[in-house]
Amino acid sequence: MKLSVKKVQEVVRLAKEVYPPINSMIIDDDEQSVNDALNDLSSQEKTEWDNYIKNMSDDERYELVALVWLGRGDAGEVASDWESLVKDASSYTEDNTVGYLYGKLILLPQYLEDGVEKLGMN
Repeated sequence: MKLSVKKVQEVVRLAKEVYPPINSMIIDDDEQSVNDALNDLSSQEKTEWDNYIKNMSDDERYELVALVWLGRGDAGEVASDWESLVKDASSYTEDNTVGYLYGKLILLPQYLEDGVEKLGMN
């Protein structure tokens, strides 16, 4: 595995820093309201988030997306599905990964923490 727990923890930290401003901008708890709030983030908040994700290797980004899917678990994913999840995530480009993770920002820390636990990465 290329993605370290330390990097996952940093993504969680950044997500938690970016989320409070978004939370205060959300009027309705729907996807469009969340997307509008994400679009209104200051350039500094976006830049730090974007740079961290974009500075990861392709393999790390694929594993990060796979970890979100594993942690979310809505399709019943388990640790034994890991390689398949990473393979599926490899279809995401760098920009797709950043955009996808933005869209999951509110629950991203929980998804990642659950994924780390399922893989026994603690």
